[in-house]
Amino acid sequence: MKILVPVGTALGSLALALLSPGVAHADPVNGGNATPGTLSCASESGAATSGSDLAGAVQFLDSSQVLVVMGSVEFPDWQRGHVPSSKIVSCTLTEESLGGSVTVLGLLTGHA
Repeated sequence: MKILVPVGTALGSLALALLSPGVAHADPVNGGNATPGTLSCASESGAATSGSDLAGAVQFLDSSQVLVVMGSVEFPDWQRGHVPSSKIVSCTLTEESLGGSVTVLGLLTGHA
């Protein structure tokens, strides 16, 4: 059985797949939206970038670890999602785009 897909639909699907979240296509350090800074958590600390001042994740530059931001003490509108409190870590994010340091709460994923 053959399934025929119009060319426009196939190209649109390909474009959507290439732009979908979870696939990094941009330079997190030198890209136009890069916001370099420092992320300090109990288990990991180092240079990081979030990509924007209200990002949903902060990436460590020297590992595959990412802090998925669930909230912030200083910015209550950052509250996102529901994660068991036993998995939430508190970190200090320092970025020029934020005007200093903020306490971010989130889920640390990846490998150091």
